[in-house]
This record gives sequence, structure tokens and C-alpha cells, in this order.
Amino acid sequence: MGTSPPTRTSQLRTALEQKGASLVGFADVSALGLEMAEKVPFGICFALRHDDLAVEKLPSDEPWLEMSSRLRDKARALYRTAESLLDAWGYRHKRTTSGIPPDDLPDLREMLPQKTLGTLSGLGWIGRSSLLVSPRMGPRIRICAILTDMPLLVNSPFTEDQCKDCTACVDACPVGAITGSPWSHSLDRRELLDVSKCQEYLWSTPTSLGRRQTCGVCLKVCPVGRS
Repeated sequence: MGTSPPTRTSQLRTALEQKGASLVGFADVSALGLEMAEKVPFGICFALRHDDLAVEKLPSDEPWLEMSSRLRDKARALYRTAESLLDAWGYRHKRTTSGIPPDDLPDLREMLPQKTLGTLSGLGWIGRSSLLVSPRMGPRIRICAILTDMPLLVNSPFTEDQCKDCTACVDACPVGAITGSPWSHSLDRRELLDVSKCQEYLWSTPTSLGRRQTCGVCLKVCPVGRS
């Protein structure tokens, strides 16, 4: 553990990028006052870019689900890469989950959503759609995150909305679920997005695969990160 934080951080970033991570960032989460962060006060956040072809075919489910399966396998390999290094260096680590039911949104005092860790790691801001928006890739990313007690050289966090006057996602939402409010760290997610309207839309529009799994129109129309 004698190696300096900048060196370890650089080694971790390089390993993740070599394994295919599109974005990598690091955060200090100790100031959030979360019980879980007392033992693992630093965050590692990385992302994989969505396939543009699958995004452009949204809200069609099949291409999206095929892509998601591939990205899930890549994400698992990236998790193993990071965790193997942390184990070798003797540090504790804990994955954060993305499997949160949309009608059971978390209280930040109890847990740390991956998107929040993404903003703290400097990967992007939360758009009006409630998606993490990268300056380079827009919302076309799958986010993964790990908490650790390894001291890290952290990135500058995003603290303010960068969507400016853009309302593309608000205008495109088929059920008016996006309120149009600009994001800030103090804003409750419910003030950005009415998740119940999203659910009702998915339940009421079946596809050949059964109940619709995703809509994604807000992701598709975001001008940031489009090829």
C-alpha cells in the first residue's frame, strides 16, 4: 500500500481503458454523509458507450436488448479487472447497484446511485431526462461503479446542469414524463421525471417480445454525443 494515490489511480485507469472502458473517473464520496461511505470513501466510475445503431432504432426493443447483453458481459469483465487490482493491493471494495426498481427511487442518505457517482467522478451531469450526460458521449453510456477504501486522485465533479436551453428530451417524451427542470445536486429525482408515466407507457405498449422493456426516446434525441 506504499505506492502513491496518483500512481495507483493511473494504473487503475489504464487497466480499465485497456479492457475497453469508454470513460473512467474517480470520486471522493466521504462528504456525502452516507453510512456505506464510512468504510469505502472513494468511488471508481466507468462507462461503456452504447451502440449507435441500437440507440437509433429505439424504441425498438430487440436491438437494444441484444446490445445490453453484450455490454453486460463487458461490464462484468471490467468489474473483475478493477476488483482484481484492488484485491492485489489489499484494499476493500463494494459494487454499487443499478438494479433499482424505477418506482422505488433511493434516498441518498441510504445509498449511492451510480448516476450520482458519475457526476462526482466527473463523467457528466444529470440531464433533464434524469440520465447521466457525458460531454463527449451524451447519455449513450452504460455506467458501472465501485466504492473502495483505496485513496484515489479524484476528478473534478459536475455540480450544475449543462443542458442550457435544450429541451429535446422534454419535447420528444411520448407521455410528458420529463418535467424540464434543470438538474442540481439538491434536486430530488422526482422533480426531473415522473417515473409512473414511464411505467404506464411501457405496460400499455406491448411488442413482439412481450411487454416493452425500454423506451429510450429521450436518450435517442439528446444532441450531445450523437455521431
